[in-house]
This record gives sequence, C-alpha cells and structure tokens, in this order.
Amino acid sequence: MNKQFRFKQFTIDNAPPAANFAKQSLNNDENQKCGMPVSTDGVLLGAWSAHIYRQFRTASPSSLLLPSSLPVQLSEAEAPRKILDIGTGTGLLSLMMAQSFSEAKITAIDIDDRAIQTAQHNIERSPWADRIELIQQDIKKWENTEKVDLIVCNPPYFATGLQAQSKQRATARHTNELSHRTLLDCIAEHLAPNGLACLILPTEQAEQCLKSAPDVQLYPYQITQVKTVPHKATSRILFSLSKQAAPHSTQQSVPQCKHDEIIIKADDRYTPEFTALTKSFYLNMR
Repeated sequence: MNKQFRFKQFTIDNAPPAANFAKQSLNNDENQKCGMPVSTDGVLLGAWSAHIYRQFRTASPSSLLLPSSLPVQLSEAEAPRKILDIGTGTGLLSLMMAQSFSEAKITAIDIDDRAIQTAQHNIERSPWADRIELIQQDIKKWENTEKVDLIVCNPPYFATGLQAQSKQRATARHTNELSHRTLLDCIAEHLAPNGLACLILPTEQAEQCLKSAPDVQLYPYQITQVKTVPHKATSRILFSLSKQAAPHSTQQSVPQCKHDEIIIKADDRYTPEFTALTKSFYLNMR
C-alpha cells in the first residue's frame, strides 16, 4: 500500500500511481516503491540545510536552533541560485529547497529509474515544477560546467551488512553504488568556492566522512548532533561542508566550525527547537 505524506505546501507519494509501472510487469508492491521513503531524517536535513545555508551566507554568529533565530532572510545576492540534490529519491529535499528558496534552480539527480518516476510524479504536482530539473544518471558520471551554491544529500548509510531484497531499497541504504569517499569527491567537484554541502549520517559514518573531507579540500562549517530523546545517545549527525578552511587566526573572515545539538522529542512532545526548525513544512506543526 502506498503511503502519502502531506506537507504544508506539497505532497509526497512514495510511489507513482500503479499505472506508471504497467509496462514493467511488476507484481511486488515493494518493487514499485522508491528505495528511500519519507523519514524524519530527510525532513530534518531539508529544514536544517535551509537554516544553516542562511547562517552561512549572512555570517550569523548564532549556532543554536532557537525559535527566535528562524528564519534568517537573505538578500538576492546571498540566496542560492543553483542547488543540487544528490540521490533525490522521492524528491523530498528538492521540494523543500524549492519552498525555502523562491528563486533557486534545482537539479535533482538519481541513478534509479523508479526513484526518478516517483520524484517526477511528486514534483509535477507541486507549485515549483518549473524550477526543478530531474536527471537520471550516476552522479559520478554527471558532467556539469556550472558549480552549485548548495548541495543537499541524504546518502546511503551502510557499507556492510545484509542488504534489502528490493534493489531500490538496497541502492538507497547501502554504499555499493556510491561510497562516502566517492560522494565527497563529487561534492568537491560540483560545489562552488563559496558554496555549502549539507548531509546527514549515523554517528560513526558521519565521523568517518568528516575525517576524510579535508583530503578533498572540504571543511566542516556546522555540526549538529541529533538525539531522538534527551536520555539517548546521538543517533545522527547533521553536518555541512564548505571549501573554506577554518582560520588559525580570528582576524580572518572564514567562519569557525560550529557545534550544537538538537533533540527531537522530550516529555512525549516535540521540542521547541525541532518545532521551530520544521514547522514551515510539517502539516500539523505550529
């Protein structure tokens, strides 16, 4: 059964209508679905990316995700003109970026044909179809002469372990098709000198990625630890990378890396920080 997720300004289906798959002779519901469905990780990454990019471009001194700090307004010169969504899946991040940045042109790329069909279905029903270009291609082979201002990516998590029977889900969750080091190479190739890349990974994988990033001249701008509830360990890390190394002297203009934490729920309710960050998107968030 296909599950539909309604947001304030757009809707996500995890699979296009069944008719779109008729020619593929599929009889398994799992095979009709995009490999990576809507998740809290994806929504959190999209909302956080928009917020952190605004901070990055305006050199905002605050690293805390407080309600009073949202949103930071960008001038026309500061706003991103070109955004790249690597491994778009359902198109969720592209749609969140289109809602957040009204003038941006977004390229959504995915290697999987069913992901592209799913994203196309969702994007065509949105108000921003004319600003989002879908490309079915391996990001490692994508040639683009123009650098992008912002890259968003919810990458595959697992390098080892039992893979899902569904090819789409295995591609979305495992790094066989795109290792984290290769992803860093792709980010470094396509990111503008003053651009920002935003990702989310489980703690161990994020730490490994951050350790490798300087090898391709990418450096952390913001690192946010994510906890589901206060008493549990960090489960995910949101992190952003730029081509600007942190300065050894405070007299330089390059920003120092910022660290903070966000907790999703406390006392059986969403925290004020999580609510402030995501309420522009979640349908019932106030």
